[in-house]
Amino acid sequence: MISFAFADTYYVSNIDGDDQNSGKSPATPWKSLQKVSSSAFSPGDKILLKKNQVWSESLIVSSSGSDGKPITYGSYGEGNNPLIKLTTTFKDWTLETSSGSKKIWKGRIPNNKNAHSAAWNGARLPAYLGYAASDVWWEAPKSLVDMKNNYYYSPLNSDVFYFRNDSGNPGAMEIAHRDVGIKVDGKQYVIIDGIDVFGPGGLQIDVTNCKYVTVKNLTASNSAYRGCMIKGNSEYCVFENMKAFHHRSTGIYLNHAGANNVIKNCESYANGNLPTDMGDQGCFGIESSPNNTIQDCYAHDNGHPGVEHIDAAISVYESPGCSVKRCLIKNSADKALMFAGDTRDCVAAYNVIDGWGVYGDSITAWPSVDGLRLGGGESSARIFNTKIINNLFINGGKTIKAGYAALRIQYRENAGTIVANNIFYNNSGNLEVNAQSKDGFSNWKFSNNVYYRGSGATISWAGKSYDFNRIVGKSPGYFTYDQGQGEGSIMGDPKLVSNKMDLLSDSPCIDAGIDVGESLDFHGRPVPVGRGVDIGPFEYQGGTYIQPPQGLKIED
Repeated sequence: MISFAFADTYYVSNIDGDDQNSGKSPATPWKSLQKVSSSAFSPGDKILLKKNQVWSESLIVSSSGSDGKPITYGSYGEGNNPLIKLTTTFKDWTLETSSGSKKIWKGRIPNNKNAHSAAWNGARLPAYLGYAASDVWWEAPKSLVDMKNNYYYSPLNSDVFYFRNDSGNPGAMEIAHRDVGIKVDGKQYVIIDGIDVFGPGGLQIDVTNCKYVTVKNLTASNSAYRGCMIKGNSEYCVFENMKAFHHRSTGIYLNHAGANNVIKNCESYANGNLPTDMGDQGCFGIESSPNNTIQDCYAHDNGHPGVEHIDAAISVYESPGCSVKRCLIKNSADKALMFAGDTRDCVAAYNVIDGWGVYGDSITAWPSVDGLRLGGGESSARIFNTKIINNLFINGGKTIKAGYAALRIQYRENAGTIVANNIFYNNSGNLEVNAQSKDGFSNWKFSNNVYYRGSGATISWAGKSYDFNRIVGKSPGYFTYDQGQGEGSIMGDPKLVSNKMDLLSDSPCIDAGIDVGESLDFHGRPVPVGRGVDIGPFEYQGGTYIQPPQGLKIED
């Protein structure tokens, strides 16, 4: 006798639900996420939260699906994605002290020792952060009257908090309360689809020790730490079509994860945007997680003026075999893209790197204002067999500190480096390329790059500088002659369309590159088209101009 196992669908409504209901129809929904988190599910089951509703609870995934039958957490109804808050709404302020026009307001949520941060009017507040954790420094005002207006403060391990608001009682405020928004720990074959997470607290989305978990179609914003993380040897997990923004530190991160995880079609921005923010403050990061990929993502506008201790908008650290492909990286406070530590066999391909060091020399610690930095970490780090191919470096050079460059390759073990088919465009503030090597350059491939700038030092090679008009030549003093590198270099206008997101039909970049094994350009179009590979991230499609996606515009 054959038996069939049928999957169930469960409905959850915070407004008209009841945990005593069956949960198996929109008319009999459950109410709480605690009910969901404490229930066991079977492969193929779906748990749907009602749209336009808010839960001030954590969602803990309790069961695994199976291959072809994932357990899916999604939504039903009409309107906005359901929302999970890591905060508790608080209104009961008392005036603690006043001095002249200064008004310091006091609040308390009994037994909430996680009240280190807050959000007001939908946005995270500048905070004298009151807890100790990785990448977080303890700071406190000298006294309450020394607090700045509209700054928040909660003493370490206290359930009391203060807010300076000189204009009067602040009213409703979201106080950090929970350690996690959505947690998937040790599970397989799970999908989280279209459930937003908001507010300071701990991690908003935590995927730990998992396989085949996909998180997609959601926003995660205003965390007091990193936003979303894959960690703990997780493999084959995916973050897709997510927005992560206004986090104190990096928006989306892989940390000590396993292999074959992918971050794709995601946008991360405005992390580290408050004057009290610290930590990496990047958009995307991979740390100690080999053989993973960031692709087709948009990273932009991280950091703030006067920032300290900031990292790259996209960083790869101690993670060999990783790739960053087809990403737009725009308006970075410091470095745009970094491979540091043991990052051998990594690839940066078909990216647009537009504007870095946008706050100039205001960065006061750990500055390295490069478009792409290959190196960093321990001086013994191995970064050999790295490919920097078909990227556009544009609008850089906001700082004139010596040695910074659109592409900086530091003094490390970097044999087998390939730098080819890149466009360096309008980066007049400093060098286009600054390259050093412990191993020498004999087995490097440095060719078929385009340089477009007015004048000045363009390449520094093992400490020897070459001006723009001394790159290509057949006599001593020219880069190509002295170093035996630079074959196929083009000195001049690459001829990009007006928004700088494609090639004109008469561009010298067309068919002028070398084949480096990639099959898609920045826009996801086939490579090669025509007689060969084009230089830069855009493969000319043979006379038919394809309009790029809305919003991807680069200005001179």
